[in-house]
Amino acid sequence: MTYFTHDVPVRGGVMRVGEWRPECPDAPTIVALHGMTSSHLAWHFLAEHLPGYRIVAPDLRGRGLSAHLPAPFGVASHLDDLAAISSALDVSQASIVGHSMGAFVAVAALREHPALFVRGILADGGLPVTVPLDLADDELVEAVLGVAAARRVEFTFSSREIYRKFWRLHPAFAGDWSEALGAYADYDLAEGVTSDGELAFRPVANPAAVTADARELYGSHALRAMLCGLQVPITVLYAARGLLNETPGVYSQRDISGWQAELPATVSFVEVTDANHYTLVLSEHGAESIAQVLRAALVPS
Repeated sequence: MTYFTHDVPVRGGVMRVGEWRPECPDAPTIVALHGMTSSHLAWHFLAEHLPGYRIVAPDLRGRGLSAHLPAPFGVASHLDDLAAISSALDVSQASIVGHSMGAFVAVAALREHPALFVRGILADGGLPVTVPLDLADDELVEAVLGVAAARRVEFTFSSREIYRKFWRLHPAFAGDWSEALGAYADYDLAEGVTSDGELAFRPVANPAAVTADARELYGSHALRAMLCGLQVPITVLYAARGLLNETPGVYSQRDISGWQAELPATVSFVEVTDANHYTLVLSEHGAESIAQVLRAALVPS
């Protein structure tokens, strides 16, 4: 397995795309979409557990080394970017896996690009949740991401180590910290200088992109209709614990029961009992849970 990066031309500039490529040229392809303020390095853990698969993972518009890309943001822009990536990197008939916000984009991609994506895994996302319609933008982002994760995109940090400490102390990562998570955190930072001439670091995710996507994706009736109309195989993995390692998780058992009754039989559900919203992707044990489902159900044998 070899890790590459690509800069793919898209509207307004170039998009950074990570690729984990096995030696076999005919390996099945998985397109992996990260969460709201994340980056393609979130999929490092999954790639380690799927050495026989090709994984293509972009920094979505407004995040990572694609943070410079301009508005408009939202589902339509993400779909256009995915089409450009698929053309540039020869992706077709691929499986698609998305985490959190990435799962919502995956639902739209399965609906709008059936020649590109034929199977899906939705990891703790993709099922619209109800949010009050009268929330201000900052309140909506906090409701979706949790206060700490929502506000960090506006913070500055004095060093990379302080930013690592911010995440090490986060309840979601108690007992699950690793050097790979440290590298993931480092990638998330942009270096700059304050007005006092001091070196400072800030998360690179564009707050405008985060707000626009949160407003469009969560509680979306259009995405709900897309999800209910899909006839391709989909597996929903949901973590037992939530953004702060609390119970219930993002989706309660009542939520899941309601979706099981509403969605077609092509959608299956798997609870991951030893993970929270973050560690479902950003840990060895969470990644292995996703990998098991991918091996057994997502990628045809």
